[in-house]
Parts: sequence; structure tokens; C-alpha cells
Amino acid sequence: MEWTDYRKGKFLVASVPEASSENESNAIGMVAGSVRMLVRQVSGILARRIVCAVKPGDAVRKGQRIGMIKFGSRTELFIPKKNVESVVVKVKDKVKGAKTIMAKVKGN
Repeated sequence: MEWTDYRKGKFLVASVPEASSENESNAIGMVAGSVRMLVRQVSGILARRIVCAVKPGDAVRKGQRIGMIKFGSRTELFIPKKNVESVVVKVKDKVKGAKTIMAKVKGN
């Protein structure tokens, strides 16, 4: 894990588009080989608490818990398009942390 960036903010319903930029959030920057990824924990109207279980310099293993948010919050995953072979999940799919494969990364 490379870095984290915690930001205070509002507690809008996590499903509205504005929640991504206006709500309390914690960004986690990671590198896997040549692929950089960003995981952002976004609090919702009820959560009001973000827990980050990793710190810069920690090795993060596949399936490892990196944090927790509760009650109507959301997690966003960003991978540069140039590194993605294919996206596995579709809009409205239900995903589970440490279980659902989100995308296939080139070279893996």
C-alpha cells in the first residue's frame, strides 16, 4: 500500500452521484506490479465512520481486509483503463469484498 488520503465531508446518501466528491472519504493508493489502483471508501448517511486497516508501506495480499465502512456506504475502485484487459462485473451486480473478481488486469 502506497498512501492514504482521508477527507472530512458531508454524509449524503452514498448512492447519489454527489456523495463521491462531497462525502467523508478515505482514498487508498496501491500498486500491484506495474498497475496502480485507487480504492476509495465513501461514507453514507448512516455510517459516519470509516476504518482504514492498512498504512503506507504495508503489503496487501489478495483478499485481505483493508478497511471497513458500514450502513449504506460505498467503496469505489479505480484502475487505469490501459491496465484493464476486461471488466468482469456489470452495473447493478452485487459484489462481495475479497470474493468478487472486479476486472482482469493485463499481464495477470
